[in-house]
Amino acid sequence: MTRSPDVPRHPRRSEDLSYDKPRTFRISDSLWREFKRRAAGDGLTASFALATMARDYASGDLDVFRVAGSSGDPTRSARISEAAWAGLKARAADEGHPPTRVLGALARDYADDLIYIHVNITSSRRS
Repeated sequence: MTRSPDVPRHPRRSEDLSYDKPRTFRISDSLWREFKRRAAGDGLTASFALATMARDYASGDLDVFRVAGSSGDPTRSARISEAAWAGLKARAADEGHPPTRVLGALARDYADDLIYIHVNITSSRRS
């Protein structure tokens, strides 16, 4: 069986605009488990929750309560759009924080029930 020439060999590595690069940050195993448990309980993936909070932080609609210093915690990743990542980096720099630590702080605040994400999905039927 041969591969169709118009299908990319690695579709997840596409340069398509819908592709969001993974952003890496450090977070403890226990906090990561608690964060994922909370996201799953809300019906969300960890990446979606982090991307949503990154976008809202970048736009100024969300603040972090505390940003911790560097740690030797394991790395995790979340797929966040270029626009949200650029906005998060700019605001974090204005506030004197590395963007990856802001992501960790957002994850901690969400796991601690200090941030709530409300998702409204609307679908329509084609005629």
